[in-house]
Amino acid sequence: NIREPLLKLIQFMRSLSFRRRPNIKFSHGLFDEMSYKIGQMVFDPPDQFSFFACDYSPPGVFAETDMVSPESELLSMSSVVGLINGLFSFVNFGLANADNGFAPSLARLPPVGDYSTSVGYLTFPFQTNNIASVASKIDELSTMITAGRLSPENKQVLLDAHAYFDQNYGIESADRVLLKLMAATPEFHTSNTVRKTGSPRSITPPAVKSSLPYKAIVYINLAGGADSFNILTPGPSGCSLYNEYYEARGRGAGIGLRSDDILPIDGSSAGISGCGTLGVNKLLSAYKDIFDEGKGIFFANMGHLHKPVTKENWLTETKTDLFSHHTMKLESHVVDAFREGEGPGVLGRMLDILEGHGHAVGATAVNSRATIIDGSPTTGRLADIMSTEGVLRVFDRNFLKGETNQQLRGFLESLHAETDDNSGVFGNAWSQTFVD
Repeated sequence: NIREPLLKLIQFMRSLSFRRRPNIKFSHGLFDEMSYKIGQMVFDPPDQFSFFACDYSPPGVFAETDMVSPESELLSMSSVVGLINGLFSFVNFGLANADNGFAPSLARLPPVGDYSTSVGYLTFPFQTNNIASVASKIDELSTMITAGRLSPENKQVLLDAHAYFDQNYGIESADRVLLKLMAATPEFHTSNTVRKTGSPRSITPPAVKSSLPYKAIVYINLAGGADSFNILTPGPSGCSLYNEYYEARGRGAGIGLRSDDILPIDGSSAGISGCGTLGVNKLLSAYKDIFDEGKGIFFANMGHLHKPVTKENWLTETKTDLFSHHTMKLESHVVDAFREGEGPGVLGRMLDILEGHGHAVGATAVNSRATIIDGSPTTGRLADIMSTEGVLRVFDRNFLKGETNQQLRGFLESLHAETDDNSGVFGNAWSQTFVD
C-alpha cells in the first residue's frame, strides 16, 4: 500500500530515536499546521469519515484491476512536497519550523546542522564517519526505515550521492544527504519492492494546449450536511404547495421558512402544476442572483435510488445505504447507479466525451483527489492537485534552492526512475506522483 504520511513521519522519528529537548514541554506542541503541510494530523480529519474513502481507486492500473488505494487520495502536490520538505528540514535543523519544517515557529533561522532552535532532534548515529562504512550504514538505515526493501539500484544511487557530496562538500553534508535521500525513496513511502528498468521516468504528459478560449466547470463540494428544504422551497405566493411545506415543517414552532424568510424565483421551468414560483432562503441571496442571471440552475429532488420504493419496502428493494452520508456523497460524485459508465466520476466521464470530440481537457482539484473528476481508467488522466496556499516546490537549503543549487535533483530523479512490470504498483504510483 501507499503509507499514510503521518505514520511515515512517526516511524522516521521512532526509528532514528527522536529526543525532545528538555526545555520544550509537550504543552508547547511538537507539530504545527500538519493538515496543511502533509494532509493529515491526529484528531483533524476533514470530516467524520476520516482522511480518505476506504474504496477509493485511482485512475489507471488500480481502477483497471479493481484494486483500491485509499491513501492515494492524499497524494496531492501540497502533501507530497510538504512531507518531503519537512523531512529534509528535520535532517537539517531537527524538528523545527525552518524551511517548512513540522514544528511551531521558533525565534530564529539557524544554519544547517544547528539544532538549537528545534523542538527535538534525531539521536540515532546516522553519520558514516568515513567512506568505508557507507555501504553498511545504508544497509542499516534500509532495515530501520524501509524494512530492508531498498532495491540494489537505489542503494547504488545513495552510494553515488554520498561519494559526490563527500568529495565536493564534506562528510557532514554527505551524511545528511544520505538520510534525506533515504527518506525520499519509494520503498519508504510504500510497502512495495521496486525493480528498475534502467531508464529515467517520464513525467505524465500535460493536456495539449488549445489556441481557443477555454471553458471551466467549477464544482464546489460543501462538506457536512445541508437542509435542502430550507434552501429551495415552494414560493409563499404563486405556489399551492407552500402551505403543505410549512405545515410539514412544523409551522411557526418548527423549522420551515416563513414567507419573509424567502426570496422568490421563477419556478415555471419545474413544470409543477399550480406552482409557478419557488423560493430561496434569504440568507443565500447569491443563489437567487445567480439563478436570475441565468448562470445557475437547481437540481431538485436529487438522490440515489435504483427504482421507486415506498416506506415499507425501501430496505429490501434498494442496493445502497440511503441514509449513509458517505454513500450518498460517493453516489453524487459517480451519478451511475448501475455502474454502466466507462469511468467512476461524472465530471471525469464528461471530460472523456469532450476529449473524444477533439477538445483539449484537463482536471484540477484543490488540496486532495476526488472521484468525481476521475474518468475512464484507460485514459490514465490524473487531476492536477493544487494547494490553497499556492504552488510548493521541493526545497533544501543548500542543494535544492533557486536555479543554480540543484545538486540533489538528479539523485532524486534516479531514486524514482522507471520501474518494470514486476515492480510494486504502489511504489510506481508514488514515484510517478513525485516526479510529476
